[in-house]
Amino acid sequence: MATDLQELIGDRTYKAVAALIHVSEPTISQACRGARRPTWEITRGIVQACGEDPEKWRTRWEAADTAYSRRDEPGKRQALTSGATEPHESDRSGLAQDATLAASPPAENSPTTAALGHRSPLALAAVTGLAVAMTMLSAAAPPMSSPTSTGIAVPGCDDIGVGADSRWTAPFRAAYTRAGGRDELGCPTPDQYGYVHEWKPGYSQDLRGGRAVNSRIMALDEHRVVVMAGRYFHDYTDFFTNTAADKQGYPTSDPIPCGPAQLVLLEGSRHSPGAMVTSPDGRFVWLRREAWYLYRTHGGPQGPLGRPTRTLGDQLDGTITFEHGSITLSGNNAHLTPGLPPSPMTCLDP
Repeated sequence: MATDLQELIGDRTYKAVAALIHVSEPTISQACRGARRPTWEITRGIVQACGEDPEKWRTRWEAADTAYSRRDEPGKRQALTSGATEPHESDRSGLAQDATLAASPPAENSPTTAALGHRSPLALAAVTGLAVAMTMLSAAAPPMSSPTSTGIAVPGCDDIGVGADSRWTAPFRAAYTRAGGRDELGCPTPDQYGYVHEWKPGYSQDLRGGRAVNSRIMALDEHRVVVMAGRYFHDYTDFFTNTAADKQGYPTSDPIPCGPAQLVLLEGSRHSPGAMVTSPDGRFVWLRREAWYLYRTHGGPQGPLGRPTRTLGDQLDGTITFEHGSITLSGNNAHLTPGLPPSPMTCLDP
């Protein structure tokens, strides 16, 4: 099971997955290393965070859970035979549960107080320190919405910029406001992607509702936070969906007017720097690195080729047609038809 979860997470970090389902990073690490048997709730959260259907994993988890139980059974019998008692799950939690108790001290002479009285002074000091640290971290973190019955929090309309890292809160909210706020973009989607989450090579947050219907806030860094909405968002996600960031990259700005077209520069992917350029009917057509370089050196939308009229769809190789020519891609090679002399493209000049 641990190996399956590691493969599912892939290039994602434990920290990013933990942030999506609002558990600690060690919880994810222990589940993926096989150090601790993950509960179904934790397993389901990991699976959902990685974009797969949890129900397809339920049988796999049950089989692994049964195997864990059978493996542990001989040890339990031996412990009972020798007079030792099997520690309760709460005892395994150690300082983590003690920290909760220390953060909210029980009444004097309560059963909890008596239980804590058996701890050594060193353990109690560690508990108190951990509790203080947890309280400070909770105070510094942006507020999350209430968890559902599954234990996974669902974002609300006030959770713009909330999720993986508090550094995104202010810039995401500023971009959201500039793009029209709730009227235009709606609210975060009611799932883990409605929180700010790592989506290589940057961070994003999905929104739904408003006039734009579907939109996404995306950022490579705090200074380049972009809102993709409407046709811009639709054409970016139309063919590659969940792999769009990996293949196409992240937009670095709002659409830029360029002659008769608009274009968006893309960075950070396996096939960038690239661009999306609007066609005569307003669609955004993706040009991967080799096609973008050739198109740009021949004037782009301001040059003799004109605007793109046919996309490659979900393919990386093939022919992209333009109003007055074409670019054929094969591997790392790009060929222009007809042969044209280079010409300037001034719309990107400072």
